[in-house]
Amino acid sequence: MTRRGARLAASLLLAAVSVAAGLGVDRTASPRLTAWVVVTRDDADVADVLADHGVAGRTVFDAATARRIGNDPRVASIEPDTVVRLDGTQTTGPAGFSAPNDGVPWGLDVLDSRAGTQNDSYAWTNDGTGVNVYVLDTGVQADHPEFGSRVSTNGWGYRKDNSGADVNAALPSYLEATTLGSDNKIDFSPCASKPTTQQYVPSTFDYAYTAGDNGTVDNNGHGTHVSGTIAGALTGVAKNVTIIPVRALDSCGQGTLKMFYKALRFVLDDHDPGEKAVLNMSIGLEVRSATLDTELGKIIDEGVVTVAAGGNDATSACNHTPADTAGVVSVGAVGHDLTESRFSNFGSCVDIFAPGGQIEADGATAYAGRQIVSTWPKQGSDLNTYVEALGTSMAAPHVTGAVATWLEGLGAAPVSKVTGADAAWAWLKKNASCGLVSYLRSGVTQTPNRLLSLAAPGVPCAPANVAVTQAAGQSTVSWDELPAANGSDITGYQVSTSPASTGCTTNASTFSCVLTGLTDGTAYAVSVTATNGIGPGAAATKSLIAGPTGTLASTTTAPTTTAPTTTTTVPDPVAPGSADTITSSSSSITISWSATAPAGTVTYQVTISPRGSTCTTTTTSCTFAGLTPGTNYTFSISARNASGTVSGSTFKVSAVAGFTQSVKSVKVRSRTLLSRIVRTVSKGKRTYAVTSGRCRISVGRLVAPTTAGTCKVRVSVAKSGSYRAFRTTITLAVTK
Repeated sequence: MTRRGARLAASLLLAAVSVAAGLGVDRTASPRLTAWVVVTRDDADVADVLADHGVAGRTVFDAATARRIGNDPRVASIEPDTVVRLDGTQTTGPAGFSAPNDGVPWGLDVLDSRAGTQNDSYAWTNDGTGVNVYVLDTGVQADHPEFGSRVSTNGWGYRKDNSGADVNAALPSYLEATTLGSDNKIDFSPCASKPTTQQYVPSTFDYAYTAGDNGTVDNNGHGTHVSGTIAGALTGVAKNVTIIPVRALDSCGQGTLKMFYKALRFVLDDHDPGEKAVLNMSIGLEVRSATLDTELGKIIDEGVVTVAAGGNDATSACNHTPADTAGVVSVGAVGHDLTESRFSNFGSCVDIFAPGGQIEADGATAYAGRQIVSTWPKQGSDLNTYVEALGTSMAAPHVTGAVATWLEGLGAAPVSKVTGADAAWAWLKKNASCGLVSYLRSGVTQTPNRLLSLAAPGVPCAPANVAVTQAAGQSTVSWDELPAANGSDITGYQVSTSPASTGCTTNASTFSCVLTGLTDGTAYAVSVTATNGIGPGAAATKSLIAGPTGTLASTTTAPTTTAPTTTTTVPDPVAPGSADTITSSSSSITISWSATAPAGTVTYQVTISPRGSTCTTTTTSCTFAGLTPGTNYTFSISARNASGTVSGSTFKVSAVAGFTQSVKSVKVRSRTLLSRIVRTVSKGKRTYAVTSGRCRISVGRLVAPTTAGTCKVRVSVAKSGSYRAFRTTITLAVTK
């Protein structure tokens, strides 16, 4: 895909499309009206209540009126009217496409199977009734038959204002300026990289402002395709949502930061906190934008669940807005065979896989029928148009549609990040299928192996990266947390051995336990099994031979007399007591611990998992280098004295390698968001302190001094889930 500078890019591989200049937002549009069910208390009359609130004889009114009525002490409850229907099953799809798409689109077909198999059927329980979906894209062909009347006419388009004045004048000064010509037109370059056959209107159509542009025309196709996957009658996941088009890209699929910013402002101003809503962004920047991150944060804080394409550059999705924006669900793509798509971005900043299509190994020719079939703008007089396309742009709307079905089932609309984004992510993670995606790459930080699913629950998959740390008579077994729960919450883990001499269990948030009573020299097969509400899943196994490991210190015998044999019991190693005992860089972790106090010399052995390497020392600190950024490592510490006696148990601690320093220099007088400076997968609360230099911290930003120099900042991260507290100190150059 061709990109220019820091332009945004719609994540579609059907044709080259890229992000470019925004106009004003019409705030005079009338509020959306909804039918409501009002239930009063025993001594109150519904007609009287409605009359007192100015809606006598009506049950259709806006959300603000509904909230006012709901606060009336005479009202027991008020909620939107809805349709009660049987669960749906779809067995047909748009005709005329190569197998397997000459039926139900395969992207839908895989969602209702826990194994990801396809049977030319898509069954659902919820269809997104009562949910608004903002599609920030190239617009939506509102009159496509797939949508019925479910595309709102109160959307927004970047050409909405047609006053003849510079509509960009009111934008904040930190956004780039756009100059209008004397003819009130934007100087956009033609779609040089877009095939003529895909330009359904003359390219000059884009250059003029259009009065009343509500996003309901799509001269590119990308936004219509995305919307069809979310909401199409034959092609959509959630077939009864309302689409609100937010036209932030032009007919070439291009837009600027300004257009994106204005689009987000529309979403923020348009969304009613009492409404259930999802924002789909199948677009992306090549860089991080603090301005857009801030606006997205405001939208997320209002309870709007936000989904974004992970990107199509076959690289890490980290440091790209919006895929890496906090609180946004970032989506990678898989092909028809559930293999990671060759073009899909990957890594710890991609949250979940969804159907997006596949390409040949040469990266050019699409597999016939293996792309995503969805709606497309009309060609001539034919409104009933569909095309196949592929990209993470096609994967994201599958997730958006799934979230809409979840929102429908809530009793009330989310009103915060906790009740919206966080709760939606917990639901997606629980219901995703575990371990079905086949990776294409090695030697990189992989996207967690979780695939979007709306299927009935199944037993868990087998835990990954089982490791054992051996000592005399015992072994510590560890494993990775499951990336998904296959539809039912994980309740715990069971570790057993064959021969069956011992075992241990843990709860759902503990990923190691100690096997005791092993017979030294005996070969064991260790099995780790996860259990959820459906039952135990498949086992992951690891072989070990019980017994002490490492080199023991030798004893010395006097030449003429034999010294009495004295055995000193070595106390258990002491756990690191605070975050001060673990430090991390981008690729190393140093772990320190308190010394034990037995007689004689103590040798400590520290084993790191998943690497399996060890560090043997008589000091109280070990450093492991060459680690993979973003990976959660566990460490087991055992101690032995000079006679070879091993401590009765081992201490186990987790830490994250990969404080990735995203910002290494700042300009004098600049104000840099602290959250941009370093990255880590831990969600623990961060605190910052300037330890050297003339920088200071103010309202979540690092404020640089007026002169060049160097600043050091200590970043501490609190314990979060399985991740222990840890910290690092980074150096920033202050330049002119």
